[in-house]
Order: sequence, then C-alpha cells, then structure tokens
Amino acid sequence: QSHHPLRVLNPSVPTRFTYTEKCSPLTTTDFELFLDGNPLEYETDKVVAIYDWSGGYLGRETNWYWTAFGAILEDGTSIGANFAAFTNETYFSENAFWINNKRTRINRVLYDFNEQNPYESWHIYDEERTLDIRFTPQGERKDQMNGGPLVKMIFRQFVGTFEGFFQPTASEKTVFKGIKGFCEIHRAIW
Repeated sequence: QSHHPLRVLNPSVPTRFTYTEKCSPLTTTDFELFLDGNPLEYETDKVVAIYDWSGGYLGRETNWYWTAFGAILEDGTSIGANFAAFTNETYFSENAFWINNKRTRINRVLYDFNEQNPYESWHIYDEERTLDIRFTPQGERKDQMNGGPLVKMIFRQFVGTFEGFFQPTASEKTVFKGIKGFCEIHRAIW
C-alpha cells in the first residue's frame, strides 16, 4: 500500500482477460539484492527497482510500445513511470507515474519517434501536459521469430536515458535528466 502499485484487469476478448501490476520505484529499504547467495554492495541512495507483472490471455495479434523507469533525484525525490500505447486503451490504461510513491494515472500516452530509426530521440507525452519526456536509446536487446503465417514476433527493448518532467494536476513540475530506463517495441501474431 505504501507504494500505490497500478493494478489493471481488462477483458481482452469476451471470454478472456489480461491482468497487469506495476510498481515504481522501490527503494533499497524495501529489498536486498543477492548474487549466488552473496549480498551485493551498492549505493543505497541511488538504487531503485521497478516491477512489471502481467498475465492472462492476450489477443491473437498484439502490438505495443512500452516505457518503464525509476530513480532517486539529487534532491531525494523518488520518481518512476510505466507507460504503454496500443494495449488496453479501450478499457483501463496501464499508464502512471509516481512521485515520492504517490501515483498519478494517465489516460493516454503518445509516442512520437521514428520506428525506422529508433536510435533517434523518442518524444513521449500526454495531451494534458502532465508529462513530457525525451528518451535517448543507447543499446538494445532484441528477438525476432518467423514461424510462418501463424506465429511471428518482433521484440526490441531499448535501454537509454530519459529527461523531461511530470506535473500532476495543481502541482509543481518535477524535472529530471539522465535517468536510466527502457522503451520497447513489440509486435506479435500467435
């Protein structure tokens, strides 16, 4: 409850559903990290975690853009974000940002970028101007599968930096720069 996760349950077709839960950011007072049973050393005032869990029955054709990041700013403010386009817009969106664990939901997020050259800057914003951010990709992990006419998938997840602002209604802008995170392009038929 202290982190106000975003939980969304939507029908995907009349007899199926999708569920997603997202939370950002969790600070190092909320968890510990281990590798091979040994605790990892890290700067506790600079490390955060985000989580994204989804399940259910996606439609036969899926198509989305996705963004996630979390950070602690120099003034100690914690921020986090989860945005998606082309998924769940007909019911409840999975778009939200967090400032000091207070969640602000966003109805629709717009992605303006060159999908033919995704290493150019991405512009992510909403029409109400509660958020306006730029993403600069710096690397990616990707996968592609072509199983004939019934199964195809293109997956590209970019890691890079974000800069911009969040401004919940009647609040001050929270401005940030150089925040690490992810943007993703996903297309699939199954």
